[in-house]
Amino acid sequence: MTEGLSSDQLVLIKLSQADSKTQLDWKHSKEFEYQGQMYDVVRSEVKNDCIYYWCWWDHKETSLNKTLNALSTKAAEKDPLQQENRYLLKQFFKMLYFEECQTLVLRDIKGTPKVHFEFCHNYKYEFHFIPSHPPELNPSILQVV
Repeated sequence: MTEGLSSDQLVLIKLSQADSKTQLDWKHSKEFEYQGQMYDVVRSEVKNDCIYYWCWWDHKETSLNKTLNALSTKAAEKDPLQQENRYLLKQFFKMLYFEECQTLVLRDIKGTPKVHFEFCHNYKYEFHFIPSHPPELNPSILQVV
């Protein structure tokens, strides 16, 4: 399908070889996700340390992925097990050193919010110092068995 596209219908993505390894989420050899958008690779070329990808920007698949992510996040929020896990995590934080409540949002590597929970803090954490070094071992009491 992408073979007959003209150059003006394609998006050029130019990355260093190092960045292409970390910023592209490959679905298979001809498709990747980049900055939350899906692309089908029409052709690529390596020049010096850069890789040039001429791609078809797949708006429909991008939209579908965003919808699926939103639905799965919403389903996870309503899942009783996930709710219980969030509650237990909140209680754990309270036990350690928290009191004043705030909301924490955990995000995936692309910055998409995945988990929301509240925690509280007033830093009641106690750090216990070891008063001295461990006792030195007396070699004369060692026994070889």
